[in-house]
Amino acid sequence: MPNLQSGSTEIEHAQGNAARKDEGMKRPSTQNWRDISIVCLFGSALFYVFSRTSADPDLWGHIRFGEDLWRTGRIAREDIYSYLNGDQVWVNHEWLAEAIFYAVFTNAGATGLIIFKSCLSLLVVGIIYWHLRQQISVTPRTAILTVVFSLSLIPYLAIVRPQAFTFLVFLLVLIILERADRGEHRWLWFGPPLLALAVNLHGGVSQRGAFPPVANAEFIISRVS
Repeated sequence: MPNLQSGSTEIEHAQGNAARKDEGMKRPSTQNWRDISIVCLFGSALFYVFSRTSADPDLWGHIRFGEDLWRTGRIAREDIYSYLNGDQVWVNHEWLAEAIFYAVFTNAGATGLIIFKSCLSLLVVGIIYWHLRQQISVTPRTAILTVVFSLSLIPYLAIVRPQAFTFLVFLLVLIILERADRGEHRWLWFGPPLLALAVNLHGGVSQRGAFPPVANAEFIISRVS
């Protein structure tokens, strides 16, 4: 009888532990809630900072060129708003960004442009946080590093300009190269379509496009040496 009682007691303890484990898996732990709270706090603060927008003298042109694109259905080859070189061939390397800006402005006005710019900036910060979170397991430290990196973006993202797309694509290119350097070469397939979009979003593609050749050269040199 004592053996049977001890055996039943062990079974009850095992069942109790399993039940508590299942309950813990269903309910987020205090640590998870703390991490979520930190992310929400820093995210909302950064969204407020990025929403502070200064006037840009070029914004009217971006909106107007986007409107012409939507109205005519073609990319303009000449700058009809210039009184000096309107008859010369013009390469508008930001037509895709301008089409997006006009679509946002038409549906949501100036407020929509500010929200769109702020969300785009927050997306850059979110990707930085996601990438650092994979390297650092401590959420507060990751959040602090993300905010430090984000502070350097504030002067460039205080206005609504196509350069906001440059920071996003440039960051994605760096992540692709970093993953490829760790042996995950399938990530390189995202490079060509990403640069195909970038070349029509902003002129900063010249800097982004220079990174893959430099990285390939560095890889070859490291292999040879």
